[in-house]
Amino acid sequence: MIKKYYDLLSEFVAIKSVSPDTRFSDDMQKCADRIAELFAQNGVDAQVVRGFGNPIVLAECGVDPGLPTCLIYGHYDVQTADISE
Repeated sequence: MIKKYYDLLSEFVAIKSVSPDTRFSDDMQKCADRIAELFAQNGVDAQVVRGFGNPIVLAECGVDPGLPTCLIYGHYDVQTADISE
C-alpha cells in the first residue's frame, strides 16, 4: 500500500506545476486534470475550472446533508525558488 502512495507522490512531483511561470501552463493543466481524475476514481465529484488564470480543482463529496460542511483548501502548484530570500 505504501508503494502505491509513493508512486502517486512521485508522479505528482514530476509534473512541473510552477504556477507563476507561464512556460509551465501545460503542466498546470495536466496536474489539475490528474487531480480531478483521481477524485473521480475515488467516487468524489470533481471538476476543473478554467478561465481565471491557473486551473482550479473543485471537488465535493456529499455524505449526509444533515452534517456540518467541511472545507479543505490546498495547493497543487509550486513556487519558484528565489535565490535572494
